[in-house]
Amino acid sequence: MFGKPVTGELRATRDLAKQLLRRMNAWAVLCETGTYDPAPIRAWWETALGADRIVPLNDHRRVVDVVLATIAAHTGQLDKFALDLRSRQAGSLYANQNVRTVMASVAHVGTRGPRAPKQIAGPGTRPLLITKKD
Repeated sequence: MFGKPVTGELRATRDLAKQLLRRMNAWAVLCETGTYDPAPIRAWWETALGADRIVPLNDHRRVVDVVLATIAAHTGQLDKFALDLRSRQAGSLYANQNVRTVMASVAHVGTRGPRAPKQIAGPGTRPLLITKKD
């Protein structure tokens, strides 16, 4: 974290995580590389953020898609995101595996939490994920 020094009751990283979750949404993406035992790391983050905020990732090349899919799942837009992901992956050699990897990573991410953005529409707004019309 950058910015002003943290003061007062925020003494440990877990306390910082609790304060963070009071104001915004946060997840920990755990890239499982096979070079370490992920169990203790996962357990630590589960105590800090909660089990539903841990997003496993077994292919580091999919990290951007997993982060975007996490946000899409939380805001109730996962179906639209999945269509977009499939269209972006179409034609690549590992398209199906890439899509499966991303969707498996975000399978347990909660939707529409207390700090999920409200659905808005009206003049000057547009969807982030534009669906193609046939």
